[in-house]
Amino acid sequence: MFIHCKGFTLVELLAVLFIAGTFAAAAIPALSQTVHQWRLRNAVQDLYQGFQMAKNSAARGNTLAGLVFERDSGGSVGGFTVFSDLDADLSRDEGEPILEQVRWGDYPGISLAREKGGVERISFDCNAGNHPVVGFRPNGIPVSSTGGLGMGSVFLENRCGRSLGVILSCAGRLRIAETPEE
Repeated sequence: MFIHCKGFTLVELLAVLFIAGTFAAAAIPALSQTVHQWRLRNAVQDLYQGFQMAKNSAARGNTLAGLVFERDSGGSVGGFTVFSDLDADLSRDEGEPILEQVRWGDYPGISLAREKGGVERISFDCNAGNHPVVGFRPNGIPVSSTGGLGMGSVFLENRCGRSLGVILSCAGRLRIAETPEE
């Protein structure tokens, strides 16, 4: 008399676990790259929203609002600050309210993109403190620290080498693009 047992043998179970482990090992690099892409997109969307906040604040307060890219101790841009520019000099002074402050360190693996020669991919004019800055008039038109139109772009990159940025037109239109030519 034979007893009919239902279930899996140890060999069958180990074979299934081996196959599942192989698929999981193959998926991990792709998942890692996806996480880097998400971080880049989130950082660029926060930058885009910072520009929008400065633009909306200028219109709402009927005053100049600025977005200044702060330099870290090494001299490279480490983030940005949105502020109400009460004296219209495009430099954040004591007493001028900060509307938002973001550091690239909040996004692991994200930094300001650089050209092949090491030049940062940020094209806004610098203020008196040597910080790239753009201001917005109450009508939404961007202004530079030299008094001209404040058009320009800034690009961030992730560890995988992919870059994404925000482009500001002379009319104040913002858009997210992968390359400056888009």
